Amino acid sequence: MDYNTYKIIHILGLVFVMLGLGAILGAGREVDRARKVGGMLHGIGMLALLIAGVGMIHKSGLGWPGWTHAKIGIWLVIGMLPVAVRKGWMPSAIGWLVAAGLAVVAAWLALAKPF
Repeated sequence: MDYNTYKIIHILGLVFVMLGLGAILGAGREVDRARKVGGMLHGIGMLALLIAGVGMIHKSGLGWPGWTHAKIGIWLVIGMLPVAVRKGWMPSAIGWLVAAGLAVVAAWLALAKPF
């Protein structure tokens, strides 16, 4: 696949992750179906982000600069957000803010490539 195809898959993965987080964090504990669908969207989006991100790095020929390591760390934290909210370690409103903030930082890292 070419770089642009990976980029589209990466963006689609981000959309799925955010939709999944919205369903998981927005649904109350009594709405099991929304949480299940949200979990599926979140998982599919996380996988798409990982595969497409690694594909873009490979196609770009940059190797693994520091900003890619930071993005993988952000990916891990976003992946853990549903668990943190479900276990009561963080309120869902804070989870939404954390997800939005991390998505902005990840986008900035990809565009600026600061390190």
